[in-house]
Amino acid sequence: MLFRSANHTIEEITRNQLDNALLNISDRNRLISRISELDVLLHLGWLGTDAISRQDVEIQKKNLEYSKALIQCVADTNSEKLHFIGVGSQAEFGDRIAPWADDSTVKPQCEYSNAKIQVLAFLRKKIQNYTWARVFSCYGPNDRRKNVFRTTAKSMVENKPINLSSCLQKWSNLHVDDVTRGFVVIIDKQIKGEMNIADSEPMTLREQLLEFAYRNTSLLMFEQLQLLPLRHVFAQPGLLIKNGWKPSINIRDGMRNYFGEILQMLSHEISK
Repeated sequence: MLFRSANHTIEEITRNQLDNALLNISDRNRLISRISELDVLLHLGWLGTDAISRQDVEIQKKNLEYSKALIQCVADTNSEKLHFIGVGSQAEFGDRIAPWADDSTVKPQCEYSNAKIQVLAFLRKKIQNYTWARVFSCYGPNDRRKNVFRTTAKSMVENKPINLSSCLQKWSNLHVDDVTRGFVVIIDKQIKGEMNIADSEPMTLREQLLEFAYRNTSLLMFEQLQLLPLRHVFAQPGLLIKNGWKPSINIRDGMRNYFGEILQMLSHEISK
């Protein structure tokens, strides 16, 4: 996404010819010309973020190719004012023990996280005025992923019990509005460097699911014994929190609204 500061105009760069896209990444000269006029460039585009695609070598190679091409275009503008913001992932930390700091050592364990880390390495070499924001798990309207919350909602619609692990791990799971506010703070305060957009004091996944399924929690069948070590996913307070950002949407309200949104999507899918 491209931002102009004066009136917050937003434009889109894409690799395809889409009706709402003003630029194509293959049109390098025009892209460089347009980028040179900008204050902020937020690189959100990424193919294949689902579990299967994260291990797809060819898909992640394309992500690496497109990202490096865009970063090179930014570097070639020699713009001193442009703030480049790349989006990373909690997956970069692999199985290292949480909570993770902004500068914790990364440990990629799939093609997806390996590509993210290669993009960051290229970014460090090419651009000084950059931010790398690792977005942890998030939820909200229009979330069509097949995750544990969607599976739970589907079981509840069918009035069937759902078997779950103990779900006692702490899990940073931000509402998408809080993630968006994180980017607003980064842009407004011109925060540079590498940081996490994550909750430093998250609830357990079980607590989140109980709020989500508040209408009938008796259908949630949690394992009583925790046989494997818990894998927590959350971050230490970092640059973003030090600059005034913190989650504003509490899990109780957020999860209950999320449940209603998923029910609407399921109802729409069934009616087709």
